[in-house]
Parts: sequence; C-alpha cells; structure tokens
Amino acid sequence: MGTLSIIVPTYNRKEILRRTLEAYGRQSAREDILEVLVVDDGSKDGTEEVVRACIKESPVVIRYLRQENRGLSAARNHGIREARGSLVLFGDDDIIPAPDLVGQHVEWHHRHPDPSMAALGKIAWAPELRPTPFMKWLGLDRVDRVKSSDKRLDFTEVLFANTSLKPEFLRENGLFDEDFRAYGCEDFDLGYRLNQKGMQMFCIPGAVGYHYKRVSFCEAC
Repeated sequence: MGTLSIIVPTYNRKEILRRTLEAYGRQSAREDILEVLVVDDGSKDGTEEVVRACIKESPVVIRYLRQENRGLSAARNHGIREARGSLVLFGDDDIIPAPDLVGQHVEWHHRHPDPSMAALGKIAWAPELRPTPFMKWLGLDRVDRVKSSDKRLDFTEVLFANTSLKPEFLRENGLFDEDFRAYGCEDFDLGYRLNQKGMQMFCIPGAVGYHYKRVSFCEAC
C-alpha cells in the first residue's frame, strides 16, 4: 500500500500536465504512490478531459479536484486538506519527475521519520528545451547552490515544486497564505513560518524533477 500523496496544482497547461502525470505512472517505486491529486484551479483549456483520460490509463491512482480560480496557494492547500498519505510530495504541472524521484523521496523519509523533517529535490531545466544562456544563468536549483545534503536549508532556499513533508506537521504549523495568488513569494512565506516552527529541510540531489518551461529575460523580471 502506497504512503505518498502527490499534489499537482494546475491551471491551463493540459499538454505538459499530461506528460507529468504519465511520468508519475512510470516511477520505479510507483507502489509507494497512494494517490496523485490534480488540483485544477479553474482551467478553461480542457484540462479536466485530459485528466479523466489519464485516470483511465494510469497504473497509479489519480484523483481530480477542481476549484474556482483562486491561485496557486489555494490549490496547494486544497491538496493538503484532501491528502490521505503519511507523506506529501509537492509537484507542479510543468515539473516532470525522473523515474526514481518518488523512490528517492520515500527512502529519505524512511531514514528521517521525525515529523519536522522535509526534503527538497533537484529542479533542472528539461534538456529538450535547449535552455538559453540566460536560463542557465538564472538557474532554479537550490540543491546545486547549497552544494551539501548535510546543510539545513533556510527559508530563502525553500521551494515547493519538488518537496516532500509529513502532512501532520503542515496541518499543525501552517498552510500557504492564500493572499498570494501568483508564483514566488508564497514559497518563502511558508518556508519562513515553518522554519520558525522547527521544520528541518534538507536537499536530495538524486530526486530530479525537470522543469518544462522556457523563461525569457522579460518574464523573469
């Protein structure tokens, strides 16, 4: 019986979402997956039809949850409230997991059972995107910047795109602030509040998620 609930918020990205869900179905440790929770934040591009098709084909359980468009923080909180697993893994619709990502996270938590322990995997640009020099300079990978899996991360290094935690610690100590509707600051805000409550987050270099999104200079600004 799986122990892991994977939370994937999504909004109008049905094609890359399909690839992400298919990749979770190809995990080497898919027996550890209890459920994949797709939280649709009011998409209007046919996302529901894509997810329904994936549900029929996937070797892992996918649950489709829909809400009115309220932003990323609200979608993640919806997933946290619905999660049934003893571990939660936060993904994104455009983070395609490497085949052993789930196994890496679950094995790390088996070795670190304390409720306050959390893990951040590696986030790399998807190679087929042929990242531009600017994208390579911008980077996404807190793991590469930290350099050591023994160093506890501070709140400025916390992301929730390839991150696993114990849900009871989240529910007892704080969820995402739903006043943040856009990407970015909600990670740092929750990371700061959870660190104040004793969260200990470390990096797992072997748990790789490939970010399938091109970013221009203007978008980054």
